[in-house]
Formats: sequence, structure tokens, C-alpha cells
Amino acid sequence: MYSFEPSEEQQMLVDAVGKYAQNDLRPAAMRQRRAANYRGSLSTRLGAWPAPGIHSRILRWIWESFRSHRALALEEMAFGDLAGSLAVMTPSLFATPILLAGSEEQKQEYLPKIAGGDWPQYTAALIEYSYDFDANDLRATARADGGGYILNGEKAFVPFARDAEAMLIYAKLDGRTQVSSSQKYDGLTVADEREKLMGINALPLYRVKLNDVTIPATNRLGGRQAMTLN
Repeated sequence: MYSFEPSEEQQMLVDAVGKYAQNDLRPAAMRQRRAANYRGSLSTRLGAWPAPGIHSRILRWIWESFRSHRALALEEMAFGDLAGSLAVMTPSLFATPILLAGSEEQKQEYLPKIAGGDWPQYTAALIEYSYDFDANDLRATARADGGGYILNGEKAFVPFARDAEAMLIYAKLDGRTQVSSSQKYDGLTVADEREKLMGINALPLYRVKLNDVTIPATNRLGGRQAMTLN
């Protein structure tokens, strides 16, 4: 018979993150909802961070110590503030695919910045505007062109897209691909107006459009399924 009671290790994680959510995230939640944004450094965004770089330490601790229990940590953080927990974990949308599928060069370039410093301005664009949206059948496309790729399509609800230093973009290339890009590339535009979703209005979400965005072949994640751009 399966037991749904948490193990000692799982309960330790739930208790630790639950205290953080209760004492730090929840008191700041209403202020951020009224302001309808998280601005400045992460300490400003959440209003009650105990020390600079704590996002990185929490993220690294969860990743290294509780790899199979991250859903429990996210659930507890969302109890404090859903928008805040999504903001805290946004860099993971960028870091995890690089950790799992990136080349050694890509890991060396990006992961130390995410794990060792303050909250990094990295995000990812997956969701598309379609009632039948299917992550396995994307409408955004990546087309091989000479020594690079050309991206076209539109993405929805991309967190922190306006201020992102780098962005992981998912598109279809021979059935599948993931692409990392930044706003420095011609043809990549981020809408001025934010998108809003009930309950997470404090999280800045934006529409991203790709119009013949050309990136080098070396930016494909791991050289196989994705691409990275500086």
C-alpha cells in the first residue's frame, strides 16, 4: 500500500520553505498585488528578502538536496504568494534546460551567473496564443538557414520579458527544438503592455513576437534540440 505521508526529508523541506512563505512572501504579497509589479532587485520585488543572493542559495539548496521534491517546495512557496513563487523560480525556466541539455560551453556561460549571484534576468517563452495549445506541436518555428536559424512566431505570458538579459524560446524545428534568444536580435519584440492573469497580477507577463529573428547555429541548445543567444 502506498503512503501519502511525507517522508522525514520531505517534511523538513516543507517546514523550511513553509516558514519562508509564511514569514517573508505572504506579508509582501498584498503590497505587490496593489503595485501590480515586482520591480528592482529581487529583494525589492518580494519586499522581505533576508540577504542578497538568497534566491540563488534557496534554488541551489532545493536543486542539490531535494531534486525529487521540488514540487513540494513550490507548493509551499505558492501558499505565501503564487506570483512571488513564480517570480522566484523564473530563472529556473532558463537554467534547467541548459543544465539538462546544454553544451559544456553553455553551462559554463550561464549557470554560474544563475547559481552564484543575485536574481538573474533570465526567462523562457513556451506558451502560445491558441485554444488548442500543445507544447509538443508548437506553431513558432525555427528554420535552418546557412550557418544559423531563422525564428518566427508569437509567445504569450512570458515572465519578465521586457527586462530579460536572455530568453529561452521554444519553437518547432523538424518536429522539436528549444531556442534561447535575447532582445538584442533584430525581429524580436516585446509588447509594451503587460498581460494580466487573475491571482498573479504582480507577476510581469508579456507577449513576445519573432519576425525573422536570425541566430547562429552555435546557439542551439546542446547542439541538438535548442539554441542560445547572448
